[in-house]
Amino acid sequence: MNCQHCQSKLNLIPAGVSKKTGKQYSEFWSCPQKCKYPMPFKPSPDEQKQLATASNLEKAVVDGFSQINARLDELAKYLKVNLGDE
Repeated sequence: MNCQHCQSKLNLIPAGVSKKTGKQYSEFWSCPQKCKYPMPFKPSPDEQKQLATASNLEKAVVDGFSQINARLDELAKYLKVNLGDE
């Protein structure tokens, strides 16, 4: 993607936290020539698909850990009932 002002190839700046203000910001395109025309990041259809897949994977991992945690809670209760507080 090129800058609409000077036609230089834009750099994608990842989302982060501003060092000056401490506020979070979304990813955006930035001109290496320091033109003052930042553009919001708009993922291509392929990138949107990849982001959705990553989001689904993240949800599956979180769900898996929740299930493991629930099983550990059940095991702790069982041990406490059957072994007591020693």
